[in-house]
Amino acid sequence: MPIEFRHPVLPSTVLPENLRVHLNTGDVVTSLYVAQNPNYDVNERQTVVGFGYFGNRLPSDGDRVSSIGGSETRISVSDNTEILD
Repeated sequence: MPIEFRHPVLPSTVLPENLRVHLNTGDVVTSLYVAQNPNYDVNERQTVVGFGYFGNRLPSDGDRVSSIGGSETRISVSDNTEILD
């Protein structure tokens, strides 16, 4: 899942525990892995790619919403919180 920041991110501070993804079910998950690859072009240093279980592709069934997906991404405070370059 690509995550866009407004400014470039310092690569050494890109860690899974620093990004919390809020799902439409109310659950909060973190990425298994995060990286800036393949976004290492000069103008793409503000893009981080997260890999994990962020949802499914089930269709909604009438009033029952079966699809799960990310609704919001937040930076969590830790010793290695993302530092903008």
